[in-house]
Amino acid sequence: MIPNFRDKTKEELIKLLEELSLENNSLKVQYETSLIERAKAEADLEENKEKYRGLSEAAFESIFLSEKGLCIGQNQTAEKIFGYSNEEATEQGRYGTEWIAPEDRDMVMKNMLAGYEEPYEVTALKKDGTRFPCMLRGKMMHYKGKIVRVTSLSDITDRKLVEEAYKSKSSLLEAQSNATIEAVLVIDENQKRILINKRAIELFNIPQEIIENEDDSLLLKHVVGMTKHPEKFLAKVLYLYDHNQESSRDEIEFNNGVILDRYSAPVLGKDGKNYGRIWTFHDITDQKRAEKDLIKSKEKAEESDRLKSAFLANMSHEIRTPMNGILGFADLLKEPKLTGEKQQEYIKIIQKSGLRMLNIINDIVDISKIESGQVTIKMSETNINDQVEFIYNFFKPEIDKKGILFSKRTTLQGKDAIIYCDQEKLYAILANLVKNAIKFTSLGVIEFGYELKTKSNNSLLEFFIRDTGIGIPIHRQEAVFERFIQAEIVDKMAHQGAGLGLSISKAYVELLGGKIWLKSDLHIGSTFYFTIPYNTEIKETLIVEEKILPLESKNNLPNMKILIAEDDEISMMLVSIAVNTFCNNVIEVGTGTAAVEACKNNPDIDLILMDIQMPEMNGYEATKKIREFNKDVVIIAQTAFALTFDKNMALEAGCNDSLSKPIIQDELLAMINKHMKS
Repeated sequence: MIPNFRDKTKEELIKLLEELSLENNSLKVQYETSLIERAKAEADLEENKEKYRGLSEAAFESIFLSEKGLCIGQNQTAEKIFGYSNEEATEQGRYGTEWIAPEDRDMVMKNMLAGYEEPYEVTALKKDGTRFPCMLRGKMMHYKGKIVRVTSLSDITDRKLVEEAYKSKSSLLEAQSNATIEAVLVIDENQKRILINKRAIELFNIPQEIIENEDDSLLLKHVVGMTKHPEKFLAKVLYLYDHNQESSRDEIEFNNGVILDRYSAPVLGKDGKNYGRIWTFHDITDQKRAEKDLIKSKEKAEESDRLKSAFLANMSHEIRTPMNGILGFADLLKEPKLTGEKQQEYIKIIQKSGLRMLNIINDIVDISKIESGQVTIKMSETNINDQVEFIYNFFKPEIDKKGILFSKRTTLQGKDAIIYCDQEKLYAILANLVKNAIKFTSLGVIEFGYELKTKSNNSLLEFFIRDTGIGIPIHRQEAVFERFIQAEIVDKMAHQGAGLGLSISKAYVELLGGKIWLKSDLHIGSTFYFTIPYNTEIKETLIVEEKILPLESKNNLPNMKILIAEDDEISMMLVSIAVNTFCNNVIEVGTGTAAVEACKNNPDIDLILMDIQMPEMNGYEATKKIREFNKDVVIIAQTAFALTFDKNMALEAGCNDSLSKPIIQDELLAMINKHMKS
């Protein structure tokens, strides 16, 4: 049997041969062969050792071997970087953690004993005390029959500097993006989110769990779900992903009405390479709303101008028509052969034309007062049944001539029909609405009245005016309450009037605390409704309108001296003729200054008819001057400025009463009778 030489050293083999006193050449051959194989194996092993030693020494990383936490070796890189010689590094009792900063040693030792193999960052410590950042990697392995740990430390100082610079720039970019009013989203070339600013999170109402989740499809899904047109939104996103060199700008709308200006552009390097894409979203909701409001305002202004132009054209017709009647029939009165009957007929036509013109002017004055806020409410005790009865009796003759059935309806009786209201405004509303019904109804029925409505302890009077006229198209029903809108209604019966009656009625109803509306069917008829509070509480301080009593007889007036202050020649003539029918002692002046002088020179003047608008000194000032030396003379103000004239101003100046032009003789004489009758 051949002995086992594989585990013997060279010296042991020689000694064994001597002891065996080899005589057999065959055994010698085997021995020599074994020696050759052994030498070759040792040479291979040495070659491998040199190879791995060279690789270790040539490594850019510091490599340490440790056993049970104690250092048993290091490579030359470690020696160069850390400053410990191999003898110093492996001297008895030196732990493998002495190359680590004190604050990280416990963690490194724990990982070493646990066999932790994942890379992590630590702070390394050189022999001279220099600290620097390292990336540590460790691995357990067998070495000479023992379990040892191989630890590598890579200097990452340069990388940390780059990272810090990147963080600084990123922080600056983030701060800038958060400071902007725009929502900002930045993605890389792989469509991965790099940055999303606070404004984007607020604007898109992004939940925290989506922000923290790396799956960006959740973010896209969330935003798409907010848009009014999700397919269009997503199609644009996908298109830009596929065409990464293109920029885009468009508008998107959310379900809640928010409108955004969306801009997207590629992030390109100097080399032309695409490094990602930036998205910005700017809230333009207010801007869009302002644009729409501006367009609406422009359209409304254009419509208003158009309607006003039509209104002025209509006014030209409305004023010229009665003027034609006045001037034309006044000219016919010159005919010397005209009979008395014809004269009276022409005079009635002139009066009717004058009243028609006066109504037009009054409507214009009323609407001007409403627009300028000069309308005041005068509350007084009002019997609504009396109001209805008066309207009925006033319009019945006119309606009977048209062959239309006219009826009224009242539901309250006695004291229940007495309310606290502005009697004049209520009359104006009812009169306007009934006149409107008459104008647009040629046959059938006109009915008006009221009902008491109670809801939630709130009582209202609901008035109605119903007709079987031409009706109003649905799209024009709101417009009829607008100023000048009458010009929009194409109907011959609408040609008379300013088209302001419904607008005035609406304003008066609202001033009284109610509302007005209508129901209408084209070619069938219309019903106008309005409400006012059912207020039965009568206040102690009622404004009672004084009634001017008719003049019983001109001879009942005492002998008087009257001063007429009037700068207009025609008005002066009209008033003088009226006064001269009962008074022969009349003084005429044309200015306020002359009125004051005439009053001083004639202290026995009993009555002054004071025009308000005069040259040199107006009627207000003249009255104040006269009151300084004459407290007793009766002064009646007269004015054509119904728009700006204020009865209270006249009373405060010292006037006893006032009349609005045109002056009607009977009204003038009745007012004189009221103040001068002994």
